[in-house]
Amino acid sequence: MPNTIVLLADASKARIFDLGKKRGQAGKTEPSLEEKICLAHPERRHRSSELLEGNKPSGHGGLGSHAQGLDDRRDSWLDSEDESFAKDVVKALHEHDVETGATEIYVMSSPRFLGHLRKNWKAGMPEGVFYTINIADFSESDALQHLRKHGHVPNLH
Repeated sequence: MPNTIVLLADASKARIFDLGKKRGQAGKTEPSLEEKICLAHPERRHRSSELLEGNKPSGHGGLGSHAQGLDDRRDSWLDSEDESFAKDVVKALHEHDVETGATEIYVMSSPRFLGHLRKNWKAGMPEGVFYTINIADFSESDALQHLRKHGHVPNLH
């Protein structure tokens, strides 16, 4: 099996796995994921009401006021944070790629974060195979099942 890396990522956490094989039940060889790197971005786990805590919008309350005067910059702050974390994730992925000599990289990510990962993809890395998933409830076994469904995990016997 070629050296294969699997990345499960969203804006708050990224996990990098090596796709390998292990002895399963009845002595059969089956694919497995071995976690190599886990990156966390705790700032992104805050509720939006907690973001920019000391920087609350100061619109004029009262009747007839319009939200046009409010600019709490949360969206631009989130984009900036996501972009920064994506750079860190791609850097770690690139370093692991160089270390292992990977020939394939499968990226499974939430839609918004996937765009940031693609934007920061490094030259010289194997071309990524990208999947948009709901990462919130995605486990290692879900990742293997997803790869198998799309024909990326060979049946090992």
